[in-house]
Amino acid sequence: MSVKVRKAQQRKKGLKKISRFFLMTCLALIAAAWAILHYVDIAKFIDRTFVPPVETQEIDTFYDLLSDTQKPGKSLVANLNLKETDDLSVAMKKLQDAMGLDNYSIELAYHNKEKPPGYIHIEENSNMLRNKMTIYLSTHLKSRREQITVLIHELGHIYVWTLPKYTFGAFDQEKLVDTSGMFLGLGVLTLNGMSDEFKQTPEGGYQTSQKTFGYLKPEEFGYLLARFCRDRGITEKEVKPHLNSAGWKYFKIGNAHFKKKAQGVHVPELVQKAQSEIRKILDFFHEKIAEIFARF
Repeated sequence: MSVKVRKAQQRKKGLKKISRFFLMTCLALIAAAWAILHYVDIAKFIDRTFVPPVETQEIDTFYDLLSDTQKPGKSLVANLNLKETDDLSVAMKKLQDAMGLDNYSIELAYHNKEKPPGYIHIEENSNMLRNKMTIYLSTHLKSRREQITVLIHELGHIYVWTLPKYTFGAFDQEKLVDTSGMFLGLGVLTLNGMSDEFKQTPEGGYQTSQKTFGYLKPEEFGYLLARFCRDRGITEKEVKPHLNSAGWKYFKIGNAHFKKKAQGVHVPELVQKAQSEIRKILDFFHEKIAEIFARF
């Protein structure tokens, strides 16, 4: 093969590479422009696909009823300021105070079964304030955070029992109990008792182990915490340092639902500017093409 032929083939290959690169670049720019122009539709699709829907009608009803008849939590309880040496009974006393149950005689005990994670035993008397109540927690709860989450739920039962029954009528008491804990400002403590753990299987793969407590879905707990914070002007940045990874995940889902419900899809300013420039370019080409056809 002569040198001239070899050089010609090399030039041909070089031109093909340049043409291919130019074509791929043009296609990439067109795809990027299309995505920017259709930002809202794409964002809605991503929301539907990756953000779990939150059914809020029932829990909003409970929250509204509580708001209409009871005083909400004074502030968000981010932690109980427990010392390492503090017994769990110290945590329970602090929770009682936050829930307005400090006048009730409640003891703490344990049971050895895995389920239920917690329950209440009451020795009935004529006056509820004189009732001797004992909350039993399962010894299978593996962390202090889980114990506190279950305590909030069980104390929530006592809180709901003190409410006037005529206010609520027929309702799902378990879900109202879970809602009451969020209403009283204990949402961070509740979410921190949940977990999404990734474990490696013997085969080398991964599996997710989700552990939650209560009768609401984790996303519903996240939504209620988002509502409590919104009502008090508490930002996501203020809450984030106090939540574990699972709690933050569910809180973000709750906030995303709130934002979507309140204002639809937010288009960032940078995207708006890009959309404006792309439309100018499209208008320019449209005018030029119209001028060319007008000559014929």
